[in-house]
Amino acid sequence: MRPLETDLIDRCVDAAGSDTIRQGFAERPRVTLYAELLADLRNIATGMCSPIRDFMSQHDFQNVIKDMTLESRVAWALPIVLDADVDTAGGVFPSDRVSLISNEKTPVGILDVEE
Repeated sequence: MRPLETDLIDRCVDAAGSDTIRQGFAERPRVTLYAELLADLRNIATGMCSPIRDFMSQHDFQNVIKDMTLESRVAWALPIVLDADVDTAGGVFPSDRVSLISNEKTPVGILDVEE
């Protein structure tokens, strides 16, 4: 097991970056984030979950559940995953970009689907 040896992650964007991200937002598949997932997204974006840069991959999730480490062998005890209902998940594929919205339908981010 390795100790945490990393800079803090900062995935927040400024106004110009926000405008760029919003391009095509309405046309992409959408995933609505309930309060807990919105908090997870905020924690990832602001570095509170460093070295995690995104919601966990299946490999990281399995390592955390089995060994309490990330795939990189950095100690990590809590899985941070994006829950999606069956209908939403069934319409999203690897390499898709999805729009993340709050319960109030406010755009809060984008996610590039890896698996």
